[in-house]
Amino acid sequence: MEFRYRTPLTADFGLGALHAQGYEAIFLAVGAGRARGLRIPGVELDGVILAIDFLLNVNRGYRVGIGRRVVVVGGGLVALDAARTAIRTAAGRVGEDEVGGTALRVALDAAREAMRRGALEVTVASLESLTEMPAMKSVQGREEVATCEAEGVRFLPAWGPRAIHGRAGRAAAIELIRCVRVFDEAGRFSPAFDEATTQTVPADTVLLAIGQNPDISFLRPEDGVETGPGGMIRVDPETLATTARGVFAGGDGAFPPAIIVTVAAHGKRAARSIDAYLHGEAPPTRLRARVEALPIDTYRMPGYERQPRFVPTLPIKRRTGIAEVELCYSEADARAQAGRCLACHVHPIYDGDRCVLCGRCADVCPEDCIRFLPLDRVELPPLQRDALAPRLGGTGDGFTALLYDGARCIRCGLCALRCPTGAITMERFRFEEG
Repeated sequence: MEFRYRTPLTADFGLGALHAQGYEAIFLAVGAGRARGLRIPGVELDGVILAIDFLLNVNRGYRVGIGRRVVVVGGGLVALDAARTAIRTAAGRVGEDEVGGTALRVALDAAREAMRRGALEVTVASLESLTEMPAMKSVQGREEVATCEAEGVRFLPAWGPRAIHGRAGRAAAIELIRCVRVFDEAGRFSPAFDEATTQTVPADTVLLAIGQNPDISFLRPEDGVETGPGGMIRVDPETLATTARGVFAGGDGAFPPAIIVTVAAHGKRAARSIDAYLHGEAPPTRLRARVEALPIDTYRMPGYERQPRFVPTLPIKRRTGIAEVELCYSEADARAQAGRCLACHVHPIYDGDRCVLCGRCADVCPEDCIRFLPLDRVELPPLQRDALAPRLGGTGDGFTALLYDGARCIRCGLCALRCPTGAITMERFRFEEG
């Protein structure tokens, strides 16, 4: 492998230049690193900053003047990162030649005193309610929310930005409007607001963390790579080939945000396709799965549900802009936490013929991965509905569907343990190329 650092793709050095250098296949894994903006009055004011740019500058060691009052707009992990970073900027910065001895102790003492005196106020405003926030959909996110609250961050859930008000060309406050609904009945993003309920929050700085898109400014029309909504690259979902010969893409630059295991799978799928392309062979067919039932104790540690996730951290009162918050594991803690790792290739399998609809699996699931709904409320693809029609007697009225969210599932096996009829089993997948 050869790594070329500090060699970004640009309009002048893009796919055409790579092909000219002799590269026959290209995989684009550009991610979604460009922050989205807002189209509301006042976004052009000084002090309105994209959260990604703010974090990038802070981590590169640049001074970022944010004032005393900061409002972060957004409900995801980037919003929480920005909020936690902002609240520690009260520490100021210590030059590299001053870090150590008395200088460091003085800086830490000054930072702690400044924070105790309220030197910085950080508020996170999100369209979603606290339970709907994207950050709350993962264990890590829920931990981040709790840590934000412990560090002094204030949350304003179910409030959306309406306008940013300024003074002398700089942000001075943000006007928020009450959000009464984020998603419509079909689950699509369609926020609705109560126009009569607003509030104005003073803000020297407004950090926007409302989502990200891929930066594909290096693509040119002659490259032949088509894009879709949000600037995402169009690909064949099986081979990950783009519309341009020899160019493949995956990850958040081509698909909606997903868990990291899914993105890793994109890399493997594209590697197989690229290998076949370079050899002049047909793309590999879809993988076939072979399954076998496993006793739960064979793939996870006994008493998993009683072993909490643990990350060693610096005490709250000692956290400042120059102190690392998450610390190293001891060997014993590292081994204990590694033992909690679950097998991602093991899945709960549901046998509808044995199910008595007791709902115990949904009740015990720690991640709310399982739901029961009347079948007539579930939107099925036409082919799947046609395949089920003979068994359902036509419409499917009176039948119940079990909905399972594999992306949120942690494979703890509690649903299988709780099932009184053995309708749920934990089974291991072995994949083969067809």
